[in-house]
Amino acid sequence: MEFIALIFYAAAVIDFVSSWLGYNLTYFLGAASNFSPIILGGIGFVIQKLGESGGAGLRQSEEDSLPEQYRTKSRKKIKKSN
Repeated sequence: MEFIALIFYAAAVIDFVSSWLGYNLTYFLGAASNFSPIILGGIGFVIQKLGESGGAGLRQSEEDSLPEQYRTKSRKKIKKSN
């Protein structure tokens, strides 16, 4: 997955640089070609994050590095006395 994300990142950089040089590599997108580097980079970012976490959110090691106040806590039952 990371390799595919790198391909999208490279395509975004090449598209951005070529637009500064006066070449429009994504002319077939019409008006959206102005935003194609952002779109390609965004797709690469999403693919990279899905590959890192397996698509399941935070990994255990990432949750351990969070400050105590942001960790998920289980609720404790409070005993009621009559």
